[in-house]
Amino acid sequence: MLRTLFCLTAGLLVVEPIAACAADRPNILLIVSDDQGYNDLGVLNSHILTPALDRLAKEGTRLTDFYVAWPACTPSRASLLTGRYPQRNGIYDMIRNEAPDYGHQYTRAEYEVTFERIGGMDLREVILPRMLQNFPDGVVGYKSAIYGKWDLGSLKRFLPTSRGFDDFYGLVNTGIDYYTHERYGVPSMFRNLDKTQEDRGTYCTYLFEREALRFL
Repeated sequence: MLRTLFCLTAGLLVVEPIAACAADRPNILLIVSDDQGYNDLGVLNSHILTPALDRLAKEGTRLTDFYVAWPACTPSRASLLTGRYPQRNGIYDMIRNEAPDYGHQYTRAEYEVTFERIGGMDLREVILPRMLQNFPDGVVGYKSAIYGKWDLGSLKRFLPTSRGFDDFYGLVNTGIDYYTHERYGVPSMFRNLDKTQEDRGTYCTYLFEREALRFL
């Protein structure tokens, strides 16, 4: 069976045709590098070592004239998933708190009621995995998964598996500690709809790789 792997920063989505004619549907692998500079690849800058990505560029197709919908993570990924400009899908700024930029450290109680914890993408928005579930021909659908950074809402109604994904493991907000998987002392790693600390202490990028390979 075919599967699509969708990677958001540290995350991955897998999509699998579920009908007899699944062989007509391609695998899809989407890798999104969060806030990466244009020149931050070995294929463009010999001072940077990115052999795996350079190989993809060499063996695939390079699109050299392209612009993101917004030059940072949250609105950019919302546009990628919805196919709509930030001003249309409602995610026209970051889902984060500005106070840390001014040196304020939230207490756990303060953090739980901030916009970063209660905000999210409008539930009326239809995103890519839901479209792939119901392919236009009405015959072949896909299963999908995402691993890594979500950043489009941490309440259950906003989480990936509530929006069309079949599997999710990753962080739900703008960033976490690589090893404790916390933000302001709050555990921020989820498996589907539930918080998890099962892999606390392990470098999270390795965990996202593990989950992607498991799904594939």
